[in-house]
Amino acid sequence: MIIDALALLLFVLPVPGWVATVILVRAALHRPRIAALSERAFAAVVLSGAATVAAYLASARLGLRDLDTGVAIVLLAAVEVAVSVPSVIWLVRFLRGDFGRVE
Repeated sequence: MIIDALALLLFVLPVPGWVATVILVRAALHRPRIAALSERAFAAVVLSGAATVAAYLASARLGLRDLDTGVAIVLLAAVEVAVSVPSVIWLVRFLRGDFGRVE
C-alpha cells in the first residue's frame, strides 16, 4: 500500500539527515565563526529532530510500536513549535538589524 511505502520512507530518511547535521554542527563549531554556517547547522538540528519525530510516528503506522493518539498529538505539536520558532527568532534578529553585521 502507498501509505506504508511512504511511512517506510519517513522511517529511513532521518538517518542521512542526522549524518549531514553532525557534519554541519561540527563545522560550525570551528573557528572562525561563519554566521551562515551556524544558522544552517541550527536549522539542520531542528529539521533532523522533526524528521526523527516523523520517523517515530511512521514506525507506529508500520506497526513497529503502539502509539497513543495523545502522545502523537503532543509530538506533532512539539514539531510544529520547533519548526516555527526559528523563523520568528530570525525575524526579530532582522528587525533589530543583526543581519549584515561583521562578527
